[in-house]
Amino acid sequence: MADLDDKIAAKVIDAKLNSERPPDLLDLLQKNTSYQFPADPLLELLVKQKSVALPDALYEQYDVLQCRCFLGLFTEIRRAWLTIDHRLFLWNYDSVEDFQLFEDQDQVIGSVGLVKPLPGVFLDQINYLLVIATPLEIILVAVAYDKHLNSLALYRTDISASSDGVIMTSIIGTKDGRILMCGNNGRVYELQYQAEDGWFTRKCRKIELASSAYSLFVPTFFKPSGEDSIKKVAVDEQYNIVYTLTEQSNIEYFHLGQNGKEFRRLGRVTDVFHQAQRWMEGKNTYSSSYLEPRTFSLASIHTIPSDESRKVQLMAVTSSGFRLYFSFGPSSYGEVNPYAENQKLQVVFVKIPPAGRERLRIHEACYSNNILLLAHALSDDADSIVCASREKENALEMIGSDKLDGKIWSISKIPESKNTSGFLCSSDSSRTFVVLTNSAVTMYSSRKPIDFLISILESTTTNAWPVAAQVLANWYSTEQVSSMCLSIICMSNESMQVSTVALAKRLYFELGGKPTLRDDKVEPNRIDGPLGRPLAPHEFILSGRHDGLALFMARILQPIWKSAIVKEKAKSGRRVLDWTFSYTTLSDILAPLVRLNDFLTDSPSLTATTSSADLPQIGASANRFEVEAWQAEKLSMRRLHSLLKHSIEGISFLLLLMDFKFLSIRGGDEKILKTFIDESFEHLVSSARGKDDGRAIFSKFIEIKIKEGALIESVCEVARQQCPLFCAVEDVYLFKGLECLKRAKSETGMAFDDALNEAGNLFAYIIPSMQFEKLVDIVGQFKSLHDYMHPSKLLLSYANSQDPSSHGLSYYLDCCPIPDSREPYYQKRIQCYTVLKDLALSIYAEEDGGDQAFDALLGELLTTTDELFHYFVFDWLRESQWIDKLLMVRSNHLETYLGGEPVMLDKVDILWRLYVKKEQYFNSARVLYAIASTKANNLPFVKRFEYLQLAVTHAKSSNYNEDADLVREIEDKRDVGLIQMEILQSLQRTGQLSPEDPISQNLLSISDLFQHYCRPHRLHEVSLWIIHTSEHRDPQLVQQLWAKIVNEVADISEAAHSDKILILQERVKAIGLKYYPDENVFPLAYICSVLENFTLKGTPTTNSSWVIRTMKAIKVPNVVLLQIYSDLWESKIAPWNNASANKYLSEVIHSFLENWVQEESSSKQGRNRFPAKFVDEVISKMAASPNVDTESFKRLQKSILQFS
Repeated sequence: MADLDDKIAAKVIDAKLNSERPPDLLDLLQKNTSYQFPADPLLELLVKQKSVALPDALYEQYDVLQCRCFLGLFTEIRRAWLTIDHRLFLWNYDSVEDFQLFEDQDQVIGSVGLVKPLPGVFLDQINYLLVIATPLEIILVAVAYDKHLNSLALYRTDISASSDGVIMTSIIGTKDGRILMCGNNGRVYELQYQAEDGWFTRKCRKIELASSAYSLFVPTFFKPSGEDSIKKVAVDEQYNIVYTLTEQSNIEYFHLGQNGKEFRRLGRVTDVFHQAQRWMEGKNTYSSSYLEPRTFSLASIHTIPSDESRKVQLMAVTSSGFRLYFSFGPSSYGEVNPYAENQKLQVVFVKIPPAGRERLRIHEACYSNNILLLAHALSDDADSIVCASREKENALEMIGSDKLDGKIWSISKIPESKNTSGFLCSSDSSRTFVVLTNSAVTMYSSRKPIDFLISILESTTTNAWPVAAQVLANWYSTEQVSSMCLSIICMSNESMQVSTVALAKRLYFELGGKPTLRDDKVEPNRIDGPLGRPLAPHEFILSGRHDGLALFMARILQPIWKSAIVKEKAKSGRRVLDWTFSYTTLSDILAPLVRLNDFLTDSPSLTATTSSADLPQIGASANRFEVEAWQAEKLSMRRLHSLLKHSIEGISFLLLLMDFKFLSIRGGDEKILKTFIDESFEHLVSSARGKDDGRAIFSKFIEIKIKEGALIESVCEVARQQCPLFCAVEDVYLFKGLECLKRAKSETGMAFDDALNEAGNLFAYIIPSMQFEKLVDIVGQFKSLHDYMHPSKLLLSYANSQDPSSHGLSYYLDCCPIPDSREPYYQKRIQCYTVLKDLALSIYAEEDGGDQAFDALLGELLTTTDELFHYFVFDWLRESQWIDKLLMVRSNHLETYLGGEPVMLDKVDILWRLYVKKEQYFNSARVLYAIASTKANNLPFVKRFEYLQLAVTHAKSSNYNEDADLVREIEDKRDVGLIQMEILQSLQRTGQLSPEDPISQNLLSISDLFQHYCRPHRLHEVSLWIIHTSEHRDPQLVQQLWAKIVNEVADISEAAHSDKILILQERVKAIGLKYYPDENVFPLAYICSVLENFTLKGTPTTNSSWVIRTMKAIKVPNVVLLQIYSDLWESKIAPWNNASANKYLSEVIHSFLENWVQEESSSKQGRNRFPAKFVDEVISKMAASPNVDTESFKRLQKSILQFS
């Protein structure tokens, strides 16, 4: 029942957290357009915190002013800045006389900016840059600022750029370190810098944005100046958009790109006045006396962050105090995308200044967190500061003001600081602003609703509440005021007076109201039918007292409520666990929760069951429904109180674990904290499972303390006092078993064995109900004592107890389908097997005989009849690449495992090795051939070819002659694979192959190789190889391939003809040695004709007989060559049918015969083998032909007479 109550209370907290989501700014504007001008000093919005006059030393410097003086604020470093001519002063406005001077240049300073540095350019200590702009140059000064000490140091850098005569009027930086500047010529510039000069870029340069690239090199004074100069720049860091405001009240906007490194013009708004006018006319709110074209001027622009509005992106403030809200896209007020096409910036709301008041004359403004501060000119010498603040609770806009001595130069917000307990703070930095005038620095804060309430309570001296209390009650709901009361009640005693807290308690009870029935028209005695009143449940509206409590609890718990308790993070290259919340955060949240619990405990009337004592509250004449409403409220209050106490215990529990450094002493076991990683604090304190998880964590914690030798009783006592919800009493058997293990550490011999046996028996008794995490820890303790038998028995017993019907085995054999009801059983078994694996590995890691002990243990474990465990061991050894050990396993299930479903490459790769080990070579060849041929395994071709070669080797080693056809098939596939390897390497050498190409993945057919690779890529030699291997007959195709081989060489434009001959000679020789005398791919006569024709077309050289020498090098007989050349001579076929060709061919034949005769003359056997008759016939035919050197052939004819 308690768990159900906590769940219901948690839903109430969730509902309040959802209601706390801030509404969109545009919705707030439309909800309430009125103003509140608190007249009561207790409700004053703007509070001056302090004012510090400018130091006298700065006034003295002002007396020597010659040219110009400027002032501004850098609240990021808590400094005001002042320029007097060429000198820059940085004044620490927290200390009157603390200021620094920079005067390392002699030009009059026109503007100063503080920006973030680019990453990697400066040392880590440099966290800001001062950008100092003069008419001649722009200088970067490095700033090292320590925010804790509020100290800074300035370092002059050597980074500067020419100003080209442009005076910069404002300088801003982006979050990524870009520097944007507005010049007095109406242009926007960027100052780019880097660590060193580049080849084509300067170390620092000023670039005109939204302009062409020539602006990098052309000085500004050569460029035409704009007519409408820019006076304000605003950067939207979320959308990466830069807005500029011109003197003529035009707004232009640019996109810095998604990465923040670009600059692209998106658009320009030139009709701001007319847009505002049309909007007000449509709303019947137009007032020409306040908004007229003649005096219309925009004083400032401000970006609206997305956490305030998804519908509005920009606000502009006019000089008369109008606020214009702009949005991209249509006026449907939906969320928009500024980057989308045709998205234009347009006015979607106009906030009109208060009517009946003095007309505002605005010249400076600052906006942050729904707070707007305006500088209103009272005269030429004095300003007032006007504050407009809008609270999300009621959409009211409050106005406050204060008169200042002097003119306001700058208004800036103090940067926000993280505060985990901001719900209790009466003020915070997000609402504090600094105003700089020409005489002082003044700090203001815009008060929150709780500040108003504190002022009211502190001023209350009688039983009657001040008038301001009723005003506050009208402004805010009872729920909100009640929540503020609880905030004051739960503040620390140091920050709040006792009397103020007592008044907050009184107001909480008096203002809280009472619960009511939602339908006020229900009559208590009404009968709806003959059977009586329906039994439908009634819905009650609970009081502000109740809702205020829920709201306050939600605000306190919000930082941790939905967050995981433990997170993973990277540390030293590995993932480690760490607490999501810091110790300080939890302590800050715990303190108000404890005070709230004390308050509820001391106020029993809030939660006690309704009785006669409640009649004064309920009323004596209350009907049954009113009584039920009070009962429902008190029940809900009790539930909230219960959840509050459990939340206190939950935080105390986490703090206890942090105190004992639980995460760092877990010994690497992260599974115990899986719940903390995946589940939230809400789950821990509001659900039964979360509380069980917490108890499991505490049990683990106790076990760790036992290991450390700590007294369990003392630790448990601390836990019972601080978090009894998570301090569960462990089973007696478990603690006795742990004590036995602890005793065994100090025993030897029989006493040692007895202690281990007793522990094993105790744990075995409770093994079915034991938590797995406990079992793992117990196994670890056995292992530390070098006892592996007892933990092995416990683990196998636990696995069987979790899956007695062997659902896990059938799930595994069915390839683990998802989803499946058997999966949980399978996972439980795998958990046990994994721990057994770790036990075996611990033996393997031992120095003395670890390997042998590992093998022995593995053999012993595999004697079990648990088939799934066998498969687990096989998986483990395979995935660990312990293939040798896997092949040594003696198990009837191994071959089934390796060849069964799911078929996996690494498994069948082991299977063929197993067949080799069993000398079953043909089975091995079949597996290897299947691996090489199967496309599903995603193997690269090179690996497939290796398997194919192994398959051929193993197939030839087998005795299965009846499967000779398969052997031939494997060999043929291997031959084609050789060709594919050659093509693959050729394409890789030439860079023509993509990694995804099929040729680099699969075994292709010889037809695919020829059609899809050889032909397209002109691999003519490989094409000849394919024809040779396939014994394909196509003389015409072969001749075409040879012609292409020759033409490829002929087309080498950068080579001389003689070099081409050498190239061609080597290629022909290589092919001939491979294929001659196969006329199918090496048609000798055709090749000789083509080669001689190639030589004939070139410049005549002494290498005219190179063709014959090449043929002789590949062992072509001289007789064959002579027959070919004789036929070529007699054919008279082109190109051998003209005089020059005949002359060339006769010279080649003459040289060939002459060399042949000389060779044979010097040979002892030449006279017997020389075909003198045939040679004589050839010479006679040629000598009788025209265009032939007849005398040379006749002399040659005489020389062969020696062979007659």
